[in-house]
Amino acid sequence: MKLKYINSVVAIIISTFLVSCASTQQAIVPSDSYKPVEGSYIQKVDNFLVILDSSGTMDHGFKGTKKIDIAERFVARMNQTIPDIKVKGALRTIGNSGWPFSNRTDLLYGLTDYTKAGLSGALENLWASGLSPIALAINKTPEDLKPVDGNIAMILVSDGMETDSQSLEAANNLKKQFGDRICIYTVLIGDSPLGEKLLEQIAGIGRC
Repeated sequence: MKLKYINSVVAIIISTFLVSCASTQQAIVPSDSYKPVEGSYIQKVDNFLVILDSSGTMDHGFKGTKKIDIAERFVARMNQTIPDIKVKGALRTIGNSGWPFSNRTDLLYGLTDYTKAGLSGALENLWASGLSPIALAINKTPEDLKPVDGNIAMILVSDGMETDSQSLEAANNLKKQFGDRICIYTVLIGDSPLGEKLLEQIAGIGRC
């Protein structure tokens, strides 16, 4: 129950990367409905892209639950807490392959006008398999985001267990290409100290 509560709170916090309250702050109360807090909002970004790690290491358990299930549930709850705003969205996966040694990343959703139903549908039929090419996924995002204008939020949901060892270079290149237009946020799934350090470094490159 505690893990569910934490996931709910963090998912709502992630949604504030996209918008911020223009009126008096209101309490965040997680529930099974995951409805966005009502009120006036100022839109902070025009586009967001979620990179969801569904590689083989995400098939491992964390506190009795597979990490891939925690990651999917997290993105689903984030999806439910995003207010009704005009924004473009995308979902890219790492792994999600039928081959255990596959170095794969796929754009499953977008970049398109965001809808809750669209992002929710892209989360169906995911499984954890393959290698963990975080850098490969990040290096693909400029292509995903090339046609867009305005500010961008890239959200990496992962256990930080990479297999290519080039994710910091990829994040730096992404930041150089989009500059102040892009913010990089990371969500650690699991409790790997190495994974935590890597995701902190990637987020730090975003300088948001």
